[in-house]
Amino acid sequence: MAVVDLVSGFLGAGKTTFIKPYVAWLKACGKRPVVVENEFGFLNIDSAVLRSVGVDVAELSGGCLCCGLKAAFRDLLLQLARSDAHIVVEPSGIFNPRDFFAVMAEPEVAARCHIGTVITVVDPYAMDRLDPQSAVLFRDQVRAAGAVLLSRTGEMPDEDCVAAAMRVEALLNRPGETLIETTPWDLLTEADFARLSRSGSYQAEEEGGFIDHAALYQSLVIRSDKPLDKVEVCEAMDAARRTAGEVIRLKGYIPRRDGGFWEVNGTPDRSEAREVDGNARAFLVAIGRHLHRETLESFFMKELIKRSN
Repeated sequence: MAVVDLVSGFLGAGKTTFIKPYVAWLKACGKRPVVVENEFGFLNIDSAVLRSVGVDVAELSGGCLCCGLKAAFRDLLLQLARSDAHIVVEPSGIFNPRDFFAVMAEPEVAARCHIGTVITVVDPYAMDRLDPQSAVLFRDQVRAAGAVLLSRTGEMPDEDCVAAAMRVEALLNRPGETLIETTPWDLLTEADFARLSRSGSYQAEEEGGFIDHAALYQSLVIRSDKPLDKVEVCEAMDAARRTAGEVIRLKGYIPRRDGGFWEVNGTPDRSEAREVDGNARAFLVAIGRHLHRETLESFFMKELIKRSN
């Protein structure tokens, strides 16, 4: 019977960053992990990131597992179960876990798959900046978890890590039943990964009913063909977030001035750029509300800049 792990977390929490070492640990344990990568938009940047480090990926893009892609998700689980894979599901950041449990409980799926663990990745800095609807999704994701993994703890003072863990525990309202992991990810040991993999899940009563993600959020794909240096990349991302609508997430690849690409990751409070080589696609994905395509493109497209001069 196939094991299915769920790694959820709101937009930009760090799910993909955690999945890379988690999958490496699963491989070291002799398992054959396959990541089901779900992207709300039609271009799946996270799949490219995972494949670049040798992770087997199955994609479901252009919607959420919990609404428009539920049937496709069920069929994919059944297909992967026949191959004896250890399935790791990374849903969109605006995912509602209720429907994951519903699909896993369907008789045909339950006969071939069972839930291993549900891990929710939480960015402690993001908890105070969620709008009311996003906050409902966030709380439902946390309450479904057998383990909550705090990201960015390597940059936080110890007392702030403790405070963040206490806030998560208060959200759970079930002290002692959920593992709250505050260890910086680069310090996680084999024993830590083993504990996370055994943490199980929790089907809590959810706040939210049906959520039409397409009505609440937008996803835009824009070409990013203007070569930039690292400072310019971060300045462009910061400017895009200030002027192009309510940008919750920016991710993708931007050409470097010296060749290669920047792998970029932007959330409302930070912009990151990492050098990568190879033949990446020069595109960005923006997720948010009331997004202004032309404003976004003006920061990252050479042709648009030329036309405006």
